[in-house]
Amino acid sequence: MDGSRRSSRPSIVSVVLVLVACAGSAPAAAQTLDDGRLVRVVYQSIVEGMRQPGTWGFLLGRLGDGRYCVRFGAPDRYRALDYFKQAPDICFDTIPGSMQSIERKSRVGDASQQGKLITVSSHHKGSIDVSGNDIALRIETCNKAEYQTSYTCFPNRYIVRVSGEGCSAEVTLFRGKVVTTTCEHYPAR
Repeated sequence: MDGSRRSSRPSIVSVVLVLVACAGSAPAAAQTLDDGRLVRVVYQSIVEGMRQPGTWGFLLGRLGDGRYCVRFGAPDRYRALDYFKQAPDICFDTIPGSMQSIERKSRVGDASQQGKLITVSSHHKGSIDVSGNDIALRIETCNKAEYQTSYTCFPNRYIVRVSGEGCSAEVTLFRGKVVTTTCEHYPAR
């Protein structure tokens, strides 16, 4: 009997060692924004017909209810989570997921007539996916001036790579060329 105990112990120890070794070699979980942090991406791009690069940006964050939301706009705005929660452009309930935002109307200057204001309707639609440390967004921004009958949509792709407290981003535009890109990953305020 004493000999049978000794022979069973090495097999139990071997199983435990194999399990520990397998757990240690498992791939790391994907980096997410679950930790109360936001990602801010700013990029300069040259669009057809423009002589100078324009500066654009977006904010990506995860709200307390689990949704991942994106806010496009002026790169120096929307740094605070409270404002971001009130006015995201598009939110995704699940990952992977897809969504279309509500239509928004705004008054903007008419490029064809200086000083004239027109109403522009716009919405976003797209998808989100996560693979490893990459958060991939495929977003179409659709706009229609008050005198137009249909929307013009521009599909763009944004990849955000989260690495601890750092990040990097890759922006691919439907129309235009990206000149520079910066990414910040910081605690929500």
